[in-house]
Amino acid sequence: MSEKDYYPAGAYNDPSAPYNEPCIPERSFDVDVVFVVSKTRVQVQTSDYVPEVVSKDEQYVEPIDTSNTDWQSAYSECGHYTIPEMLETLKVYAENDLKNCKPKSYAWYRMKHLIESCQGWVVEEETYEESK
Repeated sequence: MSEKDYYPAGAYNDPSAPYNEPCIPERSFDVDVVFVVSKTRVQVQTSDYVPEVVSKDEQYVEPIDTSNTDWQSAYSECGHYTIPEMLETLKVYAENDLKNCKPKSYAWYRMKHLIESCQGWVVEEETYEESK
């Protein structure tokens, strides 16, 4: 049996046949990744607001004013985590799990990749405002 017997009729010397096309090797490229995430309706407690004002005759009520409330402080003081804080906590857990993984195992590679994925994130924009 010759090498020609493995190819379809007339395709042995056809350079445009799919199996004669060169394989393009994989390469590594640097890319910038931007994720915009949000979380709505997070409950926080704060005393940083102007309380409701009711007139003596109760004819007029000025509502609570939160226009100057520092929502970022209220959010963090209530124990909520920011995305970078969550990533750092996840990284620490993964580093601890890595110590218990058999070297070069699937779990070991997975933890290494998770640790690497947690690194290098930059907060481009951060806003805190009252839900309406």
